Amino acid sequence: FRRVLFRSSGVQTGADAHIWRIRPGKTATTLYSPAMGEVRTITDGQKMILETSYGMDEDQTLTRSDADEEIFDPVLKATDAANFKSLKYDGSYPVDGRQVEVVSGTLDNGFQVAMSFDPTSKLLVSYVGFGGSFTFGDYRKVDDFMLPFEMKLGALIRYKFTAFTPNA
Repeated sequence: FRRVLFRSSGVQTGADAHIWRIRPGKTATTLYSPAMGEVRTITDGQKMILETSYGMDEDQTLTRSDADEEIFDPVLKATDAANFKSLKYDGSYPVDGRQVEVVSGTLDNGFQVAMSFDPTSKLLVSYVGFGGSFTFGDYRKVDDFMLPFEMKLGALIRYKFTAFTPNA
């Protein structure tokens, strides 16, 4: 990722973001902006190290499984039918002024989830359930993949990506 926009309660700041994923649970992230300084995190599946230029450093033992540490893990789980105890089509509904196809289900861990898809492109528009709520938009083709260049986590966090570099 190159540039992201953080927005919280009407205040926003841009940041350069770089995220490396070596395997599930093993990641490194750096964020930099003049307003925030630099924030670095490293996880190895068992421990997370956080370092910041403003002095908020922390080492934390992780108690979750490797997969639960991934930011997209809830969505990735929801894309594999093998992770579901049940899955059903709920119909077509207008949501935020656009028509979407809604699918809901129960994951093998008992969590309830709901996903909405664009009826024309078949791309994921939103996900609600285990891990919170995610909204996706501005899909663009990167290599052989359609990737969302806009993502919202809940009501407060909004990412706008300017570039993806797969396997860089």
